[in-house]
Amino acid sequence: MEGLLKKNKDFKYVVKGGPGMSMPTYKREKIFLGILESIHPSDADLVCKMINKEKPVKGITAKLVEEAFPGLL
Repeated sequence: MEGLLKKNKDFKYVVKGGPGMSMPTYKREKIFLGILESIHPSDADLVCKMINKEKPVKGITAKLVEEAFPGLL
């Protein structure tokens, strides 16, 4: 099982505007499933929550993010 950081480079193929946009959909989906299958289940859950635009961790607010990382949002 690989870590999420090692699979980070593969995300470029599944995001809008990335080099994967010229690939057929089934290839992008296969890469994405490969990412999820190769990382720890808790990391896969985190990735799915981010994709579904759910809060990955309770208690994180926009105000807290802005305070910790000014200008990020």
